[in-house]
Amino acid sequence: MLQDLERTFLDKTDWSEGPWQNEPDEIQWTDPQTGLPCRIKRHPTFGHLCGYVGVLEGHCWFEVDVDDLVPRPLAHGRVNACFSRTENAEGSGEPTRVWWVGFDCGHVDDFCPARDAMLRNASHEIGRDLADMFAEHTTYCDLPYVTRQCTMLAAQACAFQLLAERDKKA
Repeated sequence: MLQDLERTFLDKTDWSEGPWQNEPDEIQWTDPQTGLPCRIKRHPTFGHLCGYVGVLEGHCWFEVDVDDLVPRPLAHGRVNACFSRTENAEGSGEPTRVWWVGFDCGHVDDFCPARDAMLRNASHEIGRDLADMFAEHTTYCDLPYVTRQCTMLAAQACAFQLLAERDKKA
């Protein structure tokens, strides 16, 4: 469907050591179980990962606002993003409109490496204290975890489509 890609483009020199230093900033693949495109992209300001699954026209989620997805799909935190992008289909070069449904790993209990760097480099003690508090009470959602969440979301997209098709026939 869409071309696989892996890119690293953010400057992480101010960030602390951690798995984010060796992870790509964007990766896209086709989920082998569902055939749906999946994408993970790093938030440019806070450094956490966001995961997305793409659906095409005809899918029950296509052009549905995130607050109107019923039943609500489950992913880290919650599904909180839906948007359209025109992508180039692999092989044909033809543009394809993809509706991306996704989630982010930048919640209050998630560690965000760029946010941590900003706080640690702050000129006031409060910023450094906040950085220590976040580091102690948050967990970084790494690439394998976000990949599993995307795969789980893709499986839900397929299951919900099957239910929608069944309900149409009934």
